[in-house]
Amino acid sequence: MTEQHTHNPTALVTGATGGIGQAIAEALAAAGYDLTITGRRQDRLVTLAEELGRHGTQVASTPADLTKEDEIESLVAAHGSAYGRMDVMVNCAGGGILAGLGRQKTRHIDLQLDLNLRSAVLVFQAGLPWLREAVAVRGHANVVNVSSAAGKHGQPGLTVYSAAKHGLVGFTEAANAEFGNEGIRSTVLCPGLVDTPLAAAYDTPGEDMVQPRDLATAVLWLAQLSPRCLIPEISFLPPTGPLSGDGNR
Repeated sequence: MTEQHTHNPTALVTGATGGIGQAIAEALAAAGYDLTITGRRQDRLVTLAEELGRHGTQVASTPADLTKEDEIESLVAAHGSAYGRMDVMVNCAGGGILAGLGRQKTRHIDLQLDLNLRSAVLVFQAGLPWLREAVAVRGHANVVNVSSAAGKHGQPGLTVYSAAKHGLVGFTEAANAEFGNEGIRSTVLCPGLVDTPLAAAYDTPGEDMVQPRDLATAVLWLAQLSPRCLIPEISFLPPTGPLSGDGNR
């Protein structure tokens, strides 16, 4: 497993076909990373891989249903086989259902828990050998988990989503306690309302929201820090408005 398949840094990005995940994938490709991208919009996945490949790096588009353990294992194994290591892992897949808890079906509850929390845990677990290979080659590896301001302050109408995102914050903290001394650094990003199509329900002007590129810039910065520098959590908050960090919003 110690053979180095690429001289470029490598990254796996889930939820890459839109919004925050796409912005992160674009920033990493532009910075010279060889990528594996996955997402739910498979037609868009192929097109995006072609677009990102114009930066001159390798981009593998690997379809995967992240609610299924075997597909997660296949996704991560394909990345490892192609590149030999994983310098950056970005767990960005997720989504919420804006509805009161009393109106949510069990399958919708399960879906939110699976996408926002369980998938990140399983991707991390499957990726450990390749993260360790990155540590052996470069002295560190970075895991970035995309949570939400709702993962810090519970939000009405987003009860299950909030619970899952809180779990992702706790998972990141525990991962650092378990793997930080190995050089595997985990950071959780907690943005407020971000200017993506998913924010349409809030009737907030795009210029008043956090921008996807803000999180992409943070991912690049985190990967450039010295090996013993750990940033466990970053919040991205608009001054006012929904999910601004005020638990009443």
